[in-house]
Amino acid sequence: MRYQPSTDSIGVAPIAVGTSADASETAITRLRAALHEAAEAAVEAGIELEPWMQAAWAAYVEHRPGLRQHIEEAQLASQIDELRQRGQVGQA
Repeated sequence: MRYQPSTDSIGVAPIAVGTSADASETAITRLRAALHEAAEAAVEAGIELEPWMQAAWAAYVEHRPGLRQHIEEAQLASQIDELRQRGQVGQA
């Protein structure tokens, strides 16, 4: 069974393509439809929320070059700051 979203179910009215704002809204509409379909498939397969969200996040990060490295660097900087505040690491 394939989910066919209506404007009522996802809250987006149909739009005309032509401007970059329209293209952005079209992409959001397509994304919402894909997410609804993925959620329906997950529920039908009996997949719990946490694994589904982890898979969605992994797919998103996979398609954003550099995002994983940026997150890792931010986490490392935060950990170093925390260690410095506790006096366990000196400042250079």
